[in-house]
Amino acid sequence: MILKVIKYFLFSLPLKTEFKNSYSAFDKREGIIIKAIDEESNVTYGEASPLLGFSSESLKELEEEIKLISQNEIFLDDDIENARVQIKNLSNLNSLRFAFEQILLNLLFIRKYEQKKFFSNRCLKKEIYINTVLDISEPEFVIGEIQKKYNQGYRTFKIKIGRENFADDFSLLELVYKKFLNKIIVRLDANGKWSYEKAKSYLKELEKFKIEFIEEPCAELMCNLELAKESKVEIALDECVKNINDAKNIIDESQINFIVVKPMIYGSVFDSIELINYAETKNKCIIVSSAFESSIGKSALVFITSCASHSYAHGLDTSDFFEYNICFDQYAIKNGNINFEIKDFPPSYDLQI
Repeated sequence: MILKVIKYFLFSLPLKTEFKNSYSAFDKREGIIIKAIDEESNVTYGEASPLLGFSSESLKELEEEIKLISQNEIFLDDDIENARVQIKNLSNLNSLRFAFEQILLNLLFIRKYEQKKFFSNRCLKKEIYINTVLDISEPEFVIGEIQKKYNQGYRTFKIKIGRENFADDFSLLELVYKKFLNKIIVRLDANGKWSYEKAKSYLKELEKFKIEFIEEPCAELMCNLELAKESKVEIALDECVKNINDAKNIIDESQINFIVVKPMIYGSVFDSIELINYAETKNKCIIVSSAFESSIGKSALVFITSCASHSYAHGLDTSDFFEYNICFDQYAIKNGNINFEIKDFPPSYDLQI
């Protein structure tokens, strides 16, 4: 397989409102879309969009690297494993690796070529449950958004917490449970806001609520691992898991049952799928989460998510945050679900570049 032509363009998608978590805020999403044409004139796309505060690379570094890479043809071996190694050797920027793995994945299906080797044992899900995300906002707004999304068919809600005063978080949850008792599934995300001692105390208070899990009460990995041994509230990991090897070690050696994976940040489509497979052999769960990708990057996340056999909701509800998108979203969320058909993958991207 030869990528004969590599083109790229920068994008900037404004958000409808500023998105806030416990330590940062942003009002737009920037990145690069890569267009690849192979030797059979097949055309497809990949997205590279580092996320400020999460990714190790900057958009400027990404642009400098893709500018050099796009000047030459790229040869990818017929064997998928070899092709993956070639992509890893192409760049040390995770978001760029993600983009080229997305291109490889798309071409495997466009060319009806070798895909059975990698996915032969997978029964890809046709219905993917999605959780919605609520940032740190005023309680009335959060309650209103939950009601709106509930009416649209969502049943799992991830609520960002980590306000300066924990009593404000607690009061919000009391309101949520008073209004939606037994109707919804609640996840929390503190984005590493608390110290170990504060987290230990706060988690004790949160036991009164029925919480599916809380993501990263502490920023330090070891603190979260210790909390998982002590807390009755399930602890999930996200940002403090840096790569697939770290994730496997945590799956093997800790009491963590949920790891939230952002494939764009990990820098790999295929590693993310392998991690899903590995976790399931240990009766643990990978929750796939968006890093606010455009509709291009989202399509790869939907494929990755379809590889998970569990029925927990995934975090792909970010499209509605944008004022507009790069192209039509083939995987719109309906009644809190995404419908996926492998025969229609990859989707067509109505781009004119």
